[in-house]
Amino acid sequence: DCNENGAFDLGEPCFEHHDGEDHGDHGEHMGPPSPPPSLADMIEEALAEGELSDTASLMLGHLLMTPEEREEAGEPEFDEEEMENAEEEIAQFFEDLLDDDGIDNEAEGYINMMLEHMDEEHHDEEGDDSEGP
Repeated sequence: DCNENGAFDLGEPCFEHHDGEDHGDHGEHMGPPSPPPSLADMIEEALAEGELSDTASLMLGHLLMTPEEREEAGEPEFDEEEMENAEEEIAQFFEDLLDDDGIDNEAEGYINMMLEHMDEEHHDEEGDDSEGP
């Protein structure tokens, strides 16, 4: 389920309809799409090599699951600090992959979409104090 900021409890983007109506839990939640196969392979390789923290690894492992597998597995719970640190670590991991010349267009598009959504969530969490009256 999504938290009040429109994010999974493990920091993954929540791709649901935000039209101001309370839909409850009636299938409106689509969850993050699974990464394309080329990116999934890169994520699996990083997980196998132990490059990421335990929390970031669990979050990315959850992302690799199908929506059905995610529903069956349930949402792991992390404290806020763990989740924030893991989100930053995952964002850096994705940015590093973007710098890699071997990434294909599909994987690049997915990473950009995820980074954009993660960035929007952080702005929402911080509140937008930049707008004046």
